[in-house]
Amino acid sequence: MLLKQQWLSQACCTADHWHQAGRLLQRLARPAEARRAYQRVLELEPQRPQTLSNLVLLELDVLQADAANRWLERGLALPDLKDADAELLHAAGCDLRLFQRRPEDALVLCDQQLQRQPSVTALANRALCLQQLGRRSEAITSQEQALQLHLQHHAPELASQPFEKLVGRPCRDLEASIQLQRQLLNLGIYRLQADSSDRSAQTLLLSGLSNDREAFLDPRRQATRWTGEPCERLILLDDQGFGDSLQNCSWVSAAAQRCQHLELQVRPALIPLLEQRLEQGNNVTISPLNGARPPWEAGDSRQLSLFYLPLVLNGWAPESPPRLPYLKRIRTDRCERQRIGLLWNAGRHRTPRAALGARIRDVPFQELWSGLGDLLSADNLELVSLQLDRHDRDAVDLLTGGAMDWPLESPCWLQTARVMDGLDAVICVDTSIAHLAGAMGVPTLLMLGDPCDWRWGPYGDSSFLYSAMTLMRCPSPGAWRPMLKVARAPLSALLRQHENGTPPQRIRFK
Repeated sequence: MLLKQQWLSQACCTADHWHQAGRLLQRLARPAEARRAYQRVLELEPQRPQTLSNLVLLELDVLQADAANRWLERGLALPDLKDADAELLHAAGCDLRLFQRRPEDALVLCDQQLQRQPSVTALANRALCLQQLGRRSEAITSQEQALQLHLQHHAPELASQPFEKLVGRPCRDLEASIQLQRQLLNLGIYRLQADSSDRSAQTLLLSGLSNDREAFLDPRRQATRWTGEPCERLILLDDQGFGDSLQNCSWVSAAAQRCQHLELQVRPALIPLLEQRLEQGNNVTISPLNGARPPWEAGDSRQLSLFYLPLVLNGWAPESPPRLPYLKRIRTDRCERQRIGLLWNAGRHRTPRAALGARIRDVPFQELWSGLGDLLSADNLELVSLQLDRHDRDAVDLLTGGAMDWPLESPCWLQTARVMDGLDAVICVDTSIAHLAGAMGVPTLLMLGDPCDWRWGPYGDSSFLYSAMTLMRCPSPGAWRPMLKVARAPLSALLRQHENGTPPQRIRFK
């Protein structure tokens, strides 16, 4: 940092100095300063493609798509781009176009780069574009091509091995090893989106345990990793999203049967919920996640990320019967008015990839109300918002006539569960709330976009994860209206159950 300050204090700073300073500031998450440094570069060298590419990514990091687009167009218009510079710009442009939900245009950029020079990045980006377009088999092929090219460059001796045999394997250097595992993980996801029961693809998902630096630099992490064998002490780490953790708590009791003591380390927000609602054995304890001292540093325990628990236990079996609820539900007094929980927005996120993933899952409330509002506005219904982020409350209240109750005040999972206790049904998009409702056995209509997360499988109206959940799928990207049209039948059936005094349950439909 001192060196950077010395550079910036010298009147004779070159464009290279300013560019390096911008990169450093960008990595330190100081975008305003990084932007000024890059702009100084362009004052000295207006046609510097590396700087323009970094500016695209910088603006994208702060979710400023219009500004990123201006830098991209300026970069792509440069004459006589070298192949390496063109790849940087095309890759940044692909990220931008996907964030803008323009996968067709992102695919064009990938194909343009591949015409210039085949590369692992372009092939992997092409696979992502094809996945976003619902072209699953082509996405798998492109990702396999990316992996083969990566092996040709960095580990030709491994090129003849089946991909699942490469999980956790190092190659030429640290960065190449990490990239190999990330590419294997992507291939596993694409394959599972096509066939959620693919055992080989499930094995590929385990590459996520080795896709960072510490996985290769600290041998204790690999040595203490639990693979399902009986052991004295096991620590399960909650290190993914809340939905992932709530989903995989279903397998904690099975893991507890294979060890003398199981410690479930979770984020503090989950502790009250799990202590009061998770059915656990006498040998299970729940404690705060200890980020300061990872369990592999002690060496006296086996450890595993909670996300991978069903894979290690061979429990990811979509063909099996739906699992019964495993978080206690404390039913409140039955009301004459049926209470329906609604969640239509997957929330706001601070990174481009997460923000894109959320927007793909979001159902615009106006479309939701247009498709189901006549059913949901019945006098015998009470609507309950399960949105914690209330940024669109005014528009929702305008459409619903202010009939929606907004009970969630804080990100407390136990409070959310208490709200869920009093609901007769939930209609929601794919978020952690869906997993909480499923885990508690609340009848749930889950609205899935296209493409949807691999765990829901490529087709069907049920999931082995939750016995009381009905899946409703968009037939194509953004096609919410036909999905909502189909959703009217199971929703009407749920409402009739309440009228007839029948305990609500999952509705099957064609």
